[in-house]
Amino acid sequence: MCTRILYVDRQINPLIYDPNAPSPNVVTGRNMDWATPLESEIWAFPANMKRQGGTYNLPFTWTSKYGSVITSALNGATTDGINTEGLVANLLFLAESEYDREPQNPPLPTMSTAAWTQYVLDSFGTVEEAVKAMEGDNLFQMNAPSIPGSDKKSTVHLSISDATGDSAIFEYVGGALKIHHGKDYIVMTNSPIYEKQLAINEYWEKKDGMIVLPGTNNASDRFARASFYLSAVPRDHINDVRTAIATTFSIIRNAAVPVGLMVDPDKPNLASTLWSTVSDHKNLVYYYANTRSASVCWIDLKELKLGEGSGVRKIDMLEEVNTLEWSEKPKKPVIIEKWELGGDLTQEFVPAVKCQRFRVRYSLSGIDEVCQILGTSRFSTFDTSSSRAIAEPKLLHRLWLGDRRTSKGRGSIPAINVLTGRLEKVLFQSSRREHNSRLLSRMVQRIEYPIPKSLNAVVSLKARVVEIVKI
Repeated sequence: MCTRILYVDRQINPLIYDPNAPSPNVVTGRNMDWATPLESEIWAFPANMKRQGGTYNLPFTWTSKYGSVITSALNGATTDGINTEGLVANLLFLAESEYDREPQNPPLPTMSTAAWTQYVLDSFGTVEEAVKAMEGDNLFQMNAPSIPGSDKKSTVHLSISDATGDSAIFEYVGGALKIHHGKDYIVMTNSPIYEKQLAINEYWEKKDGMIVLPGTNNASDRFARASFYLSAVPRDHINDVRTAIATTFSIIRNAAVPVGLMVDPDKPNLASTLWSTVSDHKNLVYYYANTRSASVCWIDLKELKLGEGSGVRKIDMLEEVNTLEWSEKPKKPVIIEKWELGGDLTQEFVPAVKCQRFRVRYSLSGIDEVCQILGTSRFSTFDTSSSRAIAEPKLLHRLWLGDRRTSKGRGSIPAINVLTGRLEKVLFQSSRREHNSRLLSRMVQRIEYPIPKSLNAVVSLKARVVEIVKI
């Protein structure tokens, strides 16, 4: 899953100091490779926004110091972005990451891997600041929730870069945070851990890359190709930012994986490239290119209000597409990115609709129906105030079933108490295409019972079993 590179212009003569000389271009590029659609969208978050680590137990909290523009995944994770100081952060998959360690006393607050990137963008203006703050590994305990729709944990590592060309790689190895800090760390892919990745690349550095280079989509091969091309291309475009951007795009595309190519279903990270981003640190421009879109689009942070009170905004990038099989029987609608997205999207942000919260009540006789609806309906939950996933209906279903095994009979009081507590925390995102009305409709379609269009909806199952109230 993914390749990240850091392009920095070489100074024409580093021995001669010229205070009037333009600063070198610093550009970070990355690919996002994954086996399933991530329903990614671009968000704008303001400064002075209260945040939390996206966990239930003792979440880490902070207030954003800087505004940022980010790309999300699965309506719940910040995977990539740039802040108003020109700091860029890129989250990549790393199967070898291990977060468990000896319990601390007092216990540390917890941070979801889904929130880690956003914390860095919110809090730091330079790589040096981020390294100093996190190198003690005493701020929070990292938590890796399961990836929605998968049984795999969200094990990741993080790269950051700033406008000076400084760079750092953050990995959790054996439960401890390992940081590689320095301007030489300009490429990152996936497995193995970074220390071993560097050792593998040493072999290829001794080869003539113009004659032989590894060509598979394995992480170590992509690492070698990206490293070679970064060293081989001219990097003297101080007065030509367009060529610097184009160079970065061309290298990152060389490490991309063709659409539809998947080597191993058990390794979703070895899959097609879904989208690419290129971040111009000096000029604060964030470029985004979706593989299935016709054009590159970009956001100019200098023209975007990201100060306190500017609000949470997003670009409406997704649409539902109905596909047909050869039998012309409709398949499940697919959410994909709009084909026509392209060009300057700085003014295309719209206010994000606040979450709608619902309380679900039910009687003992209807507990099976409620669990069936919640366990089989397909929707995600998202809290725009913290930009984190809150709960998964299937987990609620499993929670109730697990509790039922140790309780007396179906629908026991302890089981219902646990389930009720979870359900009252569920937040539904109110966004495109009357999302809430459709979502509530889908919850009851399976049992063929109509639901009013109102968001304050009461669903009667077997003499008014379920009540859904917006709170």
